[in-house]
Amino acid sequence: MNFDTGVADRLIGACRDAARTLQDQRGGRESISTAALTEFRGVFADCFRENVAAERAARSELVHMLEDVARQVQDAKSAAEVEQRRLDDVTEWVLASGWVRAGGGVGVNVGPRPSMEETDRPVVSVNTVRQGLRVWASGSTAGASSADPDTLESAVSTFRIQDGSDRGAADRVSAAGSEFEDKCSWVHSDLDAVRGGLRRFLEDNHQDATRLSDIASTLRAAGGSGDVGQVTVSNGLLVLATVPMSLSGVALLSYLSTATEADVKALATMPGWQQTLQGLDPSKIGTWWAGMNAGAHPAANESGLTQVQELLLAAAPAMFGALDGMPALARVRANRLNSPSLLRAAEKDLETARKLWGSGKHTTTRTEQRCWKMRWPT
Repeated sequence: MNFDTGVADRLIGACRDAARTLQDQRGGRESISTAALTEFRGVFADCFRENVAAERAARSELVHMLEDVARQVQDAKSAAEVEQRRLDDVTEWVLASGWVRAGGGVGVNVGPRPSMEETDRPVVSVNTVRQGLRVWASGSTAGASSADPDTLESAVSTFRIQDGSDRGAADRVSAAGSEFEDKCSWVHSDLDAVRGGLRRFLEDNHQDATRLSDIASTLRAAGGSGDVGQVTVSNGLLVLATVPMSLSGVALLSYLSTATEADVKALATMPGWQQTLQGLDPSKIGTWWAGMNAGAHPAANESGLTQVQELLLAAAPAMFGALDGMPALARVRANRLNSPSLLRAAEKDLETARKLWGSGKHTTTRTEQRCWKMRWPT
């Protein structure tokens, strides 16, 4: 029979160790999640709260599953030992009976024939673990959310440390399970649900940590560097930070029309929304930009730009300066705002060209051409 007790013991140990790891993390994860939610407000906080509950339930399900697998393998090991003893008895009886029939065992009592009925082959299998769907807000820019990025980042750090331990435990269970299926094939085993359940749990936890990290980074950018404390931003900004592809072009334009100063600080660090704007029809860009002048926002300067328009141009001057559909005056303003960075880049390129010339490696390059273009724009 194909059953390696050492391999079975390794799977039992791996499952029990993984269950213990998941169990021991509960308190720490609960505590750090509660701390993160203390000052977290808005629809994203609601999503996180629901995901915390889903993670807690999935963790309990996985602990029960792993303990169940360990118990089943232990029972299979006991059944295998019973079957092996039966096979040993049968072999011994057959050898003794043959010896007697051959005349070499006169007067020897070989005893009754042992059972020839094979021990029922056990089954090691579990159902797919129930895990709630982890979701984050998407598609809506209404309302605002607030949090202290420090507490969110602290939670992310703890989550990732725990997930690293969980991943190691899951890998050991997976490896031991594959070895068991190969070297203990006397048992009917199906451990796909174990591998799949652990994989799904780790993927969901990774997504939660990533989304929470995105939110924390966005809040920090919106509040400035250092200890920023509680920061409030529009939900539209957090949609762009976490699930940007869920925000349509129309929804993006609507959100940008009412972006707050804190929002725009963070937008300056996020390139995704610029790519979406560049893909829109120029006529939509023109209509959207003109519509902001008809709103209630006060003019920011003598150019007639509203405060929101001025903030947006400052956040992405290079993009707006070249964006099709933008009015000429707005593009001129954007390019003026972008000129210091262009000048710095040109000076850097010029210095590089001078060093190349001095080293004797000079050739007429695009670097020089760019420098001259920056010095004498057309």
